[in-house]
Amino acid sequence: MRKATPALLLLSCFLVACGGGSGEGGSTTSSSVGSSSASAGAGGAGGFGSVASQSAGSVGTAASAGSGGAESCSPVTLGKQLDSDSAPGGSSLVFELAGLDSTEQDLLYLEFFDVAGPQKSGTFDLSLAPEDNYTSCAHCVLVFEDFTTMSPTKFFPVSGTMTVTTPDTALNAHSKGLLAELVLREVTLAKTVTTPVPKGRCLRLSAAMWDSTVP
Repeated sequence: MRKATPALLLLSCFLVACGGGSGEGGSTTSSSVGSSSASAGAGGAGGFGSVASQSAGSVGTAASAGSGGAESCSPVTLGKQLDSDSAPGGSSLVFELAGLDSTEQDLLYLEFFDVAGPQKSGTFDLSLAPEDNYTSCAHCVLVFEDFTTMSPTKFFPVSGTMTVTTPDTALNAHSKGLLAELVLREVTLAKTVTTPVPKGRCLRLSAAMWDSTVP
């Protein structure tokens, strides 16, 4: 299992230590991962209870909701990169997400973990194991709607692909690639386990490129 969970640590930072601001960047977020001593055991990291308490529903594996009814999904687009972070075993990129009628900031986290060995280039189906749950994914996409509130709505992919052209082999938050035809379903997040919300909402991200290899 994963050794660190940058998205959850950064979320804790924004909601607790960083004051929950929705400014143009997160200059203080890197310290939250670097100082973390949380380690994962079987079934997920045990040091993220403060985030898990925000998540309703029981822990379970993510069922594939499929892409049916995708026409009703809210279209979203990837905005500018706001921050990046890394820690032993994982790295995280933070982007603005546009297209939702939200009162607060919406964010997309793009994360890489060493759970499946060193990062490699290639195209990865996000509907298949180990990518189909946040607790096991090596190539992860996690969306927070109304991020700076105490109960942000979370979304996780049930279909779509991630193509990595420049892999983050050093896990230093330097990578390049493409997201294509992502359908993300509303989920609960208990520790690191994502569980689909019955009759929950969905988002569609048709295509997005990222490049964190340049300053």
